Amino acid sequence: MNQDRPVSLIFKVFEKDAEAGKIELPIRFDSEPPTVTGVTYDSASGLFLFQSAEPVYSYPQTIPLRAQVDYSSNGDFGQNSIDIFPLVDREDFEAGITQDKRAVMIQLTPKGLSKLAGELPGGKFRITIYGMSDFAMNWQQELHIIDAPKTQ
Repeated sequence: MNQDRPVSLIFKVFEKDAEAGKIELPIRFDSEPPTVTGVTYDSASGLFLFQSAEPVYSYPQTIPLRAQVDYSSNGDFGQNSIDIFPLVDREDFEAGITQDKRAVMIQLTPKGLSKLAGELPGGKFRITIYGMSDFAMNWQQELHIIDAPKTQ
């Protein structure tokens, strides 16, 4: 069903065979996963923000939010590249949802920043986000290549 089509439930109250009142409850069918509308990277703090077109949720029991972060000093993530440096989840970075539920954030930890200290600035990050869901549990994998610019 198209989620842009307006649909509603109508509740009517009858008293002695006459309609005493009614209320209309709008319903939105949602089969579209959230999508990333913008990405920012603060190189000074190691914070990535993936803004979403709709509120983002995580369902740890079924589709947990997780990320894969790889770095390449020459920006080559091809199959034969020997320059891909994977970062370790919960050791080199943490992934979560912002308090306003409008973005997924990936924060490089001090250990992760330390591991990359000799590599940055320059190169690129390849970040894959899994489990970026909406309230209706729609999700899809998100893949982004992000430049690692010089620290301000």
